[in-house]
This record gives sequence, structure tokens and C-alpha cells, in this order.
Amino acid sequence: MIKHSMSFAAVAALLTMLGAPANAGWKCEKRHCFWDANYTGPVPEYAANWGPPDAPTCYYVQRRISKRWAKVCPDVPWQAR
Repeated sequence: MIKHSMSFAAVAALLTMLGAPANAGWKCEKRHCFWDANYTGPVPEYAANWGPPDAPTCYYVQRRISKRWAKVCPDVPWQAR
């Protein structure tokens, strides 16, 4: 995964310019993050740079051993990822 140095404010501004709602973001639990277009709560720093998902069913999960976050897209064919 490539790490970017954009802040959440910069990501929100970019999403606004692209037509996405400014308050949209990743709603994170302990080991899972789901995109919520109406979410207005805090977005963790590690999730602020992810941007909107490729498909509505995509989410992020933190791997048990490596502790890295990985994107999971169950409805997107493997070749399209």
C-alpha cells in the first residue's frame, strides 16, 4: 500500500471538488473500516488518505499478524482490482 501525506482536510477538500460529500469518510471500528457517505465523526489518521472506495461493497480490514490494513472488495472481480 502506498502511503500519502495528505491530511484529512486536504482529502475532504479534494472530495468536495470531485463532487463527493465533504462529510463523507471512513467509519472505523477496531479492525474494520467502512465508507459512510453521511459519516461526520472523526476519521483515524491512517484512514484519512484512503479516499472513497472503488465499489460500494469495499472496506478495509486490519490483518491479524502483519497489522497492515488491506482493502477488501467482495463484489469486484479479481481482474478488475
